[in-house]
Amino acid sequence: MDASLETVKWRLPEGTTEKDWDDAYRRLDAYLSALRIDNSLQRSGLIHRILQRAVDRTIESPQEGVAASALLECETHVCQWFREVLNLPDSTPPEQILERGYLSLLLFGAGSGWRQHFLQPGPWPKQIIEELQTHYIEAGPEFRRSHMGERPIDYGPWSNLADQTLRGLDKRPLLRSAFVAIFGISLVAILYYFSR
Repeated sequence: MDASLETVKWRLPEGTTEKDWDDAYRRLDAYLSALRIDNSLQRSGLIHRILQRAVDRTIESPQEGVAASALLECETHVCQWFREVLNLPDSTPPEQILERGYLSLLLFGAGSGWRQHFLQPGPWPKQIIEELQTHYIEAGPEFRRSHMGERPIDYGPWSNLADQTLRGLDKRPLLRSAFVAIFGISLVAILYYFSR
């Protein structure tokens, strides 16, 4: 019985190294772990599929870098999965799908079993689809149209008294000088009293 296991052979695009792809693998592993994909075999299979797609993306636009291409490919894959499972129109922007989709995954219960179906090809269980649709709708913000008109700010009677006093002092420079002198002397006296 020959049960030899062969390692996966990668045809690396020009200008990339094994270290670049290893770094991309680790980043994808951390990304999928953050999405609560705890099954290592499932995570490894997803990473393998995404890296195969990232090879083509890296060939098309090598300036992005291997890790960035892999993460962009992962986001594209996740967005496409949400679009298919939730039957969303093509006009829905990918940013909105990803934000609300990730929030809906966070709203899922721990024992719902969605993790084993995440990023897997269909058909998906009806219960998972219905629960994901419910959470996807809940994840969206509720917008209400409102209007705020301008209103004058009322500081109370003391502000009106201070305003009238300052306007009156502007008209009488001699009185203003006396008021400033009295205020200054009072301030010095208070400071002297508390500093002893």
